[in-house]
This record gives sequence, C-alpha cells and structure tokens, in this order.
Amino acid sequence: MPLDGSPSPAQHTIDRVAAAFDIPADQIVSQRRDRPTVRARWACYVIMRDRLGMTQPQIARVFDGQDHTTVRHGLKQATAIMADDAEYRSRITVAGSGAAPKMRAVSQDPVATTLDYIVIDRLMGVARGRLMAKVRENPTAFRMRYAKTYRRVREALL
Repeated sequence: MPLDGSPSPAQHTIDRVAAAFDIPADQIVSQRRDRPTVRARWACYVIMRDRLGMTQPQIARVFDGQDHTTVRHGLKQATAIMADDAEYRSRITVAGSGAAPKMRAVSQDPVATTLDYIVIDRLMGVARGRLMAKVRENPTAFRMRYAKTYRRVREALL
C-alpha cells in the first residue's frame, strides 16, 4: 500500500476486475479454481501486464502462492479467450479503463497494447523478449512491419 493510504495499483486493479466480473476481490486472489474466478484472475493478469507494466514474477507475487509460469499460462489463456469472446474482452476493457496509470509505457492505446501481445503470441517463432523490446523502442515501426498480422488479429477481435 502506498504511503498516502490509497490502495496499491495492483489492489486497485483487483477491485476493478472484481466489480466488472461481479466476484468478491478476496475470491480473485484466493486459491479457488472455478471458472468465473479463474477467468477474473486471468483478467487481472492482463490488466496488470498491459496497464501497469508489471512483469510475470511481479504479478505472481500479488497472488500469493503462484509463480510466474502460472501467470504466463493465465495470460496465454486470457489472450485466447479475448480473441473469441467479445463479452470477456469488453469486461477487461471496462476494468482496465479505471486501472491506475501504467508504471512504464508500452503504448498509449490500451487496445493496441493488448493487440501487441496477441500479435507477439502469433509470432512466437521469434523470442518474445526480443519482440517486446522492439515494440517498446519503436511501436509504430513494429506495427507497420507486422501490419498483416495486426489486420488479421483486429478482424478476429471485431
């Protein structure tokens, strides 16, 4: 918790997702494995990564008892669900729109940030870290180079 007494950005995100998914916040951080709880938890992962710029180990520390591979799996599953389920995608967008400001900027457009990760998941022939570094150093050039993949992802999402 920050020194001013306000909730941490991660806790704020959990609270926003809890409201968007109509699930108690303490249930999201619990060890429960029912589908609604797990999908809400995955939504937290996506928002924490995209809006807050948190790494997988940082996200795992927020959810006691998890490690970064659990977060990686959740991000992969959430990305796949977002590609097919407009309602899930919109809930994440609603919850993420009220998230605390990013700790590091990847993109000014939260939808583009999510698209960046989806495109990178589609391009996994190249190391993910190298691709994210390219996005951070010049997002426009990266998006132009992979414009065809972005177009396909956008069509699938809309």
